[in-house]
Amino acid sequence: MTELLYESDKSYDGRMWAYHELFAHLRSGGVLISDDIGDNAAFRDFCEANDIQPEIVSFEGKYVGIFIKH
Repeated sequence: MTELLYESDKSYDGRMWAYHELFAHLRSGGVLISDDIGDNAAFRDFCEANDIQPEIVSFEGKYVGIFIKH
């Protein structure tokens, strides 16, 4: 996969499960985008655990996380 937009289960556990599954299928150079990351720490924790440097975009009081798989 080259691009993924995660916009499903917003719980911490649901996000962590999905991030691991999606990351495994994301090719090198692929982009993952996750909305509403301010709801809990799942995006931050996943990125830290996988040494990923994400970009965070703020829009209308909400946060979107973006990273490219290297």
